[in-house]
Amino acid sequence: MYKFINYVKIKGLIFWFQFTQQLNQPNFTGKISQTGIKSKKILMIFPEEKKNSKVAGYFLKSLDKNENNNNIDFLINKSIYHSFQFNLPINVKTYNEHQVNWLNLPKKTFIDNIFDEEYDVVVDMHPKFNFFSAYLTLKSRANTRIGFLSKYSYLFYNIEIDRKNTEFIEQSYLSLKTLLNI
Repeated sequence: MYKFINYVKIKGLIFWFQFTQQLNQPNFTGKISQTGIKSKKILMIFPEEKKNSKVAGYFLKSLDKNENNNNIDFLINKSIYHSFQFNLPINVKTYNEHQVNWLNLPKKTFIDNIFDEEYDVVVDMHPKFNFFSAYLTLKSRANTRIGFLSKYSYLFYNIEIDRKNTEFIEQSYLSLKTLLNI
């Protein structure tokens, strides 16, 4: 029953945002070379589910070895933030349920606070469609918005990572690392 209600809510929100012209298919104006996307500032939105956030955490830990990660910020749910058993970089932004409205959308003050600086690339690391992070990615106004392929992803992202159901999420994160050249 919960899945059905969530499906109806997402369909309703998407219909409303399209009707009010707040949600249009993004135009891609950048280019990707063989060496990946050239970017100065990146924001990565971590998945909210514990299982996926742990895998994303290992991805984050692999970035420790990268000396260019000083231009990467991370957005993590505060309830997940405390579950990591290693030191997170200092460029982590957190959020909690007080920054989300009753429709499970980020509040305007939260959006303004997160995007007080401009990002060239915003990456939604949720392997399954998450309206909260997809909407936040769209509101970032970043030139490059990356997310995983889903039924609605074309409305929010201008680069979609096709994750086969048989593919491990780790493989998808590794391809993301290659794409971002980090």
